[in-house]
Amino acid sequence: MRRLALSLLALAACGPVAAGGSGATPGPASAPVAAPAVAAAPSAGAPRGTALEQALALLAGPQPDYGRGIAALEAAVRDPVAAPVAWMHLGIALGRIGERDRAMASFDQAAAARRGWAAPFIAAADLARRGGEVKLARSLAERAVKAEPEAPLAYVALAAVLRDLRDFDAAQRALQEALGRDARSAAALSSLGLLFLARGDPDATLAVVERGLTLRPDDADLHATRALALRARGDAAAAATAWARALKADPRHVAAHLALGEIDIANLDFRSAEGHFRAALALLPRDVGAQLGLARARFGRKDMKGAAALYEQVIRVRPDEPGALYQLARIYGEHLEQPTVALGHLRRYRQIGAKLVPEDKVAALWRNLQSLADQRGRRPPGGAPPGGAAPAPTTVPGSGGNR
Repeated sequence: MRRLALSLLALAACGPVAAGGSGATPGPASAPVAAPAVAAAPSAGAPRGTALEQALALLAGPQPDYGRGIAALEAAVRDPVAAPVAWMHLGIALGRIGERDRAMASFDQAAAARRGWAAPFIAAADLARRGGEVKLARSLAERAVKAEPEAPLAYVALAAVLRDLRDFDAAQRALQEALGRDARSAAALSSLGLLFLARGDPDATLAVVERGLTLRPDDADLHATRALALRARGDAAAAATAWARALKADPRHVAAHLALGEIDIANLDFRSAEGHFRAALALLPRDVGAQLGLARARFGRKDMKGAAALYEQVIRVRPDEPGALYQLARIYGEHLEQPTVALGHLRRYRQIGAKLVPEDKVAALWRNLQSLADQRGRRPPGGAPPGGAAPAPTTVPGSGGNR
């Protein structure tokens, strides 16, 4: 498939190709598929000295001021000249803080204010895809292509959705269209690399990405895609270096912060991990993966109250997050001396049928918590799960993941 990857690049340099597909066999369903970019929408500039420029400045940098920036964009949309770009950036900012409905309404306003513009549809498709609304994302990406057929990023957005749907041949055709319009498009090259990764061929991914890096040596997404391919090949050290390169190229790269935080936790460097997860949350304040990672870092640093508060924050958004429920049971039972609260979380963990932890360990923790509750005279109702005696459970990190 490496030869296929290189031939696709050669074809793209000659212009758009006819739809036909490669006939390549898709890789295993477990092939890693992750998008390193956080936002797929193209940036749009603003005239200097305007309210729009001031609004975008508030949202720039590694610690955006979403409150003031969003308020400034809401004022900027009143300017008919700035309105299309202001509406689009307002949608992006609202999406980053979890305001999905308001974000989509802002993208609609941007599209209405400037006809024949793909950017609002691209941004909306990205938000829908990351929220699991794949059918909506496909429709929006197709509207992006229809609105601006010569925009390479419209085809990249469509390819990302098709990749999620595992329609790999259609995704490949979309990327050929993108590369036919701009053979140097880092976004298209990165997406093509991710497509080969989804097909289970990290070597083909590396061939594409390395070609891309000769053209765009400082592109963060290309370095991030390279990191994913190296990780898939089992080269953890080289993957860590590639993630660091991605972050150096773009300090706002959330996926790089999350990946490096996970690497730090594996190396027991909890202080550094906390820094990465905090940085990710500054950019995406409601990202569950970053919240879980920060909770694990706090747990590693023996800050049990801080870890518990973060896990509680996660289950307010995702009540059935198994890693958070199990860790809360451990923290409240084994560290904060609140076995009744711990049993409540562990009961919920059992009710959802979670399999994150071996059943014998769950049973052992349940019995231990019941014993502690008995000693305090506050044992809640409920029987122990099946399973014999087992040693005390080991630390189990909360489950996590981006957008």
